[in-house]
Amino acid sequence: MSTQRTPPQTPLVAATAMLTRSESDRNISASTRAESADALNVIHRYKRSRCETDFDLDVMTEMRKLFSELKTQQDKKFEALQTTVSTISKQNEEISASAILISQLYDDMKVKLDTLERERNTHLAYIQSLEERIDSLENRNRRSCIEFRNIPSNKTETKDDFTKMVVETGKVIQVPIQTSDIRDAYRTYTKSYQGPIVIDFVNVILKEKFLSSVKKYNTENKSRLNTTVLQFDGPSKPIFISESLSLKFKKIFYMARDFAKAHDYRYCWSSHGKVYLRKKEGSPLHRIDCEAHLSQLIENDK
Repeated sequence: MSTQRTPPQTPLVAATAMLTRSESDRNISASTRAESADALNVIHRYKRSRCETDFDLDVMTEMRKLFSELKTQQDKKFEALQTTVSTISKQNEEISASAILISQLYDDMKVKLDTLERERNTHLAYIQSLEERIDSLENRNRRSCIEFRNIPSNKTETKDDFTKMVVETGKVIQVPIQTSDIRDAYRTYTKSYQGPIVIDFVNVILKEKFLSSVKKYNTENKSRLNTTVLQFDGPSKPIFISESLSLKFKKIFYMARDFAKAHDYRYCWSSHGKVYLRKKEGSPLHRIDCEAHLSQLIENDK
C-alpha cells in the first residue's frame, strides 16, 4: 500500500504561508482587542444607565413629595374657600331676608306717609280757612280804627294824651272831633321799637271822613302833616295816618308798596282792610290779597 505525502513546499510557497498566518494572527489579535473594547464600553454604559436610574428615582420621589405637599395645601385652601363661600351664602340669605323685611316696612311706611300727606293737606286747607276767618274777624274789629305812625313817644304818655292829639289833628284837617267820638286809644309795642298809636272811633263813618280829610290836607299842603303842625316838641317829622290793618294785610301792604316802587306803580293804598294797586290814572285797579297776586302782576306786565 502506497502512501502519498505532501510534496515539500517551495521557499516561495513557504513564505507565502507564513505571511498568511501572520496576517491571520494579526486579524485575530485586532478582533480580540475590538471585542475587549466593546466589552468595556458595554460595562461603562451599563454603569451610567444605573446612575441615571437612581437619579430619576430620587427626582420622582422628590416630585411626589412636592406634589403631595401641594395637594395638601390646595386641600386646605379649598376647605377654607368652601367655608368662606358657605359663610357668604349664609350672609346673602340673611341679607335677602333683611331686604324683604325692609321692602315690606318701606311699603307700610309709604302707605302711612301717603295717609299723613293727605291728612296734612286737609289740615293745611282747614288752617288756611281758619286764618282767613280770623283775619276777617280782625279786620271787622278794626273797621273803625286808624293808626298814627312816627309820633314821638315819652314814658308818661296816656290815653288822654292820645285823645288830645286826635282832637288837635281834627282841628288841622277841619274835622271836629270830640272826646266822646273816640272809643279807645293806645300805642302798640314790638320787641325792637315802639309801634304806631291806634285810635278806635265810635263808628266807621267818622273814621272814613277823618282819613279822607287827612289825604286832602296832604294833597293841598306841601308841608303835609308833621309833628310841628301838631305842636310836638323837637325837630319836625312827618306823620303818617292810615287805617289799621290786620297783621296779614300789614305785611301785604308793605310788600305792595315795595312792589309799586320797583315796577312804577303810581298808586298803592288800603281801604276797608284791603290793599290796592294802580299803575297810573285810568289804569285797571288791582286788589292784592296775597303775595301770589303780586307775582301775577309781574307775569301780566311781561
